Amino acid sequence: MRKKAVVICMLFISSLLLIGCGKKVTYVKGFPTKDSPALMEFFRYYMTENNGNYLFQKNNEYIYAKINNNTDLNNIKYFSFTDQQLSEHFKPMFQSKNSEKAFWALKHGSDAKNDLKHQINNLEDYDLPEVTLEENNQLTIKTSAGKKSFNLPEMLHKYGMTPTDKLIINVYSVNSNAFEVNIENTKIDDHNGLIGIFMKKDFSDVVVTSTFYKQFTNSVKKGELKEFKKLLYKTELNNRYIILNGGYGVFDKKKKKIHYVEEPHYVSEDGKYVYLNGAKGKLEDGIQRIQKIENYLAGKRHVRSGIQN
Repeated sequence: MRKKAVVICMLFISSLLLIGCGKKVTYVKGFPTKDSPALMEFFRYYMTENNGNYLFQKNNEYIYAKINNNTDLNNIKYFSFTDQQLSEHFKPMFQSKNSEKAFWALKHGSDAKNDLKHQINNLEDYDLPEVTLEENNQLTIKTSAGKKSFNLPEMLHKYGMTPTDKLIINVYSVNSNAFEVNIENTKIDDHNGLIGIFMKKDFSDVVVTSTFYKQFTNSVKKGELKEFKKLLYKTELNNRYIILNGGYGVFDKKKKKIHYVEEPHYVSEDGKYVYLNGAKGKLEDGIQRIQKIENYLAGKRHVRSGIQN
């Protein structure tokens, strides 16, 4: 796993270099000896993978919602860090004789620092929604526009929710006028168990949908989420493909469907590139390949870059 992370890092940085300069690139095997914008972007992803949902950037701060993974957590916490703090956090890696080992230890080792992710306590300063799950599955939300409680068993009755169900709540995305709360009902294991609530900060519009593939695709196709395009759409690649926020895949406007990149392939954090066979449990020897996601979805063979490991 450690070797795999390093190779992904090298591939990621190499792909950015190829895109940025458009010239022939000479690959040097080994870990970088100094930081760079591309390396910092990889570090940002590495340090927040599986524990933070990236929301937005304010000035030089990256804002995240902490990921809840169990039913004991009844509110949403947020954290942030800056590029400078990230650079300082990884400085020991460049000073180590074993960069690979130091890289792993900064996140997983017993001496790993815990001060990179600074908890945000003044939510108003960042215009973040305060989300709390209360007794009998009452969801209370406070925003800059006001405060409102939602009776989830009543609101989500068609999804089979009851007051005693054990729920996991998360915030997946936030912008200047809307946000999404994702709810996992641990008592239900079909498409009704994962619900996305898209909400305007002034509570003037609320849309509920299952986030399972078929149901979510139908909601997008029917235009049910058209008022939340700025929240849902992350990057418009061209006149056909749109990368969706929250890990919801890529919307194909021509075919009116959502594409997902599944194992054994691995998608970059920004959703723009596919590391072919990158999600295999064991990293195979040989050339590692990256492909632009629009080419991957179109079935084209062209590979953007590769590196021999």
